[in-house]
Amino acid sequence: MNRICLIICLILGISGPWAQTLWFKPDSLISLPHEDSILPHEEYTMIAVLKSLEEETPQLLWGIKSADTLQSAFLTNAHFSSKGGVFTSQSIRDYSKWCICYYHTGCRKDTTGSYALWLGSTPIYYADTAWHSDSITAHVYIRELLFTTSSMTKVEKAAWQSYMAMKYGITLDNVPYLSPTADTLWHHERDAEYYHRIVAVGVDSLHEWSASASLSYENASLLLLCPDSLHEGEYILLGDNNMEETWSSAPNGYNYLMRSWRLRSHLKGSGHCSLVWTPSVSVASPDSVWLEVCDSLDNPVGCIGVDSIVGDSSWFFTLSSLLPLQSIAIRTTHSVTDEDAGSVISYNASSGTLSLPMLDPDKIYTYALYTNLGHLLYWPAPSRPDCIQVGNLPTGIYRIEAFFNNQMEASVSILVQ
Repeated sequence: MNRICLIICLILGISGPWAQTLWFKPDSLISLPHEDSILPHEEYTMIAVLKSLEEETPQLLWGIKSADTLQSAFLTNAHFSSKGGVFTSQSIRDYSKWCICYYHTGCRKDTTGSYALWLGSTPIYYADTAWHSDSITAHVYIRELLFTTSSMTKVEKAAWQSYMAMKYGITLDNVPYLSPTADTLWHHERDAEYYHRIVAVGVDSLHEWSASASLSYENASLLLLCPDSLHEGEYILLGDNNMEETWSSAPNGYNYLMRSWRLRSHLKGSGHCSLVWTPSVSVASPDSVWLEVCDSLDNPVGCIGVDSIVGDSSWFFTLSSLLPLQSIAIRTTHSVTDEDAGSVISYNASSGTLSLPMLDPDKIYTYALYTNLGHLLYWPAPSRPDCIQVGNLPTGIYRIEAFFNNQMEASVSILVQ
């Protein structure tokens, strides 16, 4: 029988005769269906880590039963009520990806009745002019779930969501990450550029979480390791700028990953951590990869070489001195092998056109053409990437940048012989 973790309601500051909290963690919520008795209530709050396995039809995420009959339920794109049936939601959320779901509602219950929280597929009965029967499927994964028969303060709500987001590496929907003591750990506005694939390590005894290695349910390519134990209330967070993981040539002769990162550390003293990079881009020379680290003002702090490479797929680096805020870029002296260079970009001297096959052939991009010293030559006319008009280029090395919706999509070197 699944084990239930019952939290003392005072932790959340909940009061009242019907206050009740059920906390299902990975070791207690093993499989669906699952049912637990709950007290009568006038409202409830739900926070859950979940994912739907079926996008086409509404899937039941949770429901409230009375006398073995489902009375109300929350579905991936609808609500259910025994009095009216299934009502499709006006705002559709994508539950096909792992997410942190927060939900609060009022629901007056008969204090003399008995109720149960239901998770899993179930038959349903509802009435308009006559009783009808149907069923609701529940093809979902639920990793962790909190149910409480009360409301939460803004800090409590944010702290619970932040805990689950950091624990599993699931980026929240543009809200600040807060600690249980209301400290801002990551902000959706101040860190907006890096509010993507956020991972974290930290210690939070209130939510029974202590992690020295970060997880990512969003396939983040850079993860955190903290070999030394963190103290209560200490956190390290890392997020990326959502750029493609492709190499971009720079005037200094290096090739930089277009994706970069911001790291925030909330430590009571000095500290260090390791970064583990598992790239999706090819690396021509594994031992030529370096981390460039800058402070909050973009001043260079240091250039860090790789500690070790595991299986030519994971690069380990050590940040020996953590700042409250620092930015991280990955560079290499090689982006592609000589054999691959000709297939990346093509220049047709007779027509004066370039082709960038790594870009979407159906999109119209804008471009900027530079010398090898970084001086802007001119802006080629907007066009598809298979026929960029650059005219007659003298022998030399150039660099072209491609933009779509004001975001850089590619920056590559051109060798004209």
